[in-house]
Amino acid sequence: MRTQTWRTKRLLKGAVTLLRNTTWKCGHVEKRVVQHLRKAGRRTVKVADMIRHFKIERDRRARAELLDALRRLEKRFIVKVLD
Repeated sequence: MRTQTWRTKRLLKGAVTLLRNTTWKCGHVEKRVVQHLRKAGRRTVKVADMIRHFKIERDRRARAELLDALRRLEKRFIVKVLD
């Protein structure tokens, strides 16, 4: 079993805030994340709640894909992950 890095632990315990409402040049997972944040209507959404919403608690591949999408969105300054 692979151990989690500090970046992954930070993402799993953090909350996500939508900074810019754009999905230009984003993949389908990134678009779903931005759409969920837009529809949530709240300022921040916990990553654990997003994992529960997308029903990927047990699917390790889908969960890793979601975390990668969050990293890409954070790198493009579309979302901010709060610790």
